[in-house]
Amino acid sequence: MPKTSSGDKATYVCIAPSEPNPPTPPTSFTSFTDVKPGAYYAEPVNWAVESGIIAGTGNGKFSHEKTCTRGQIVTFLYNARNL
Repeated sequence: MPKTSSGDKATYVCIAPSEPNPPTPPTSFTSFTDVKPGAYYAEPVNWAVESGIIAGTGNGKFSHEKTCTRGQIVTFLYNARNL
C-alpha cells in the first residue's frame, strides 16, 4: 500500500464495501482541532469516529497528515467489521 495520510485511510474505510449497512453521513462534526469542516476527508473522519472505528491521536487531534502503521489499519478494519 502506498504511503497515505490517516485522513485518506479514513476515507478508504468509509467507502469500502460495508454491506448490508452502507455508511451514512455523520450527524455532527468532531472536535478535532486539526480537521477543518471543509476538508475533503472531514466527513469520512467524522463518520469513522461516530461509528467507533477511530478515536484520534489524543489532545483533540486526529493527526491526518501522519502515516498510519499496519497495526493502526488492522485496528480500523477490526473495529469496522460489525458495521
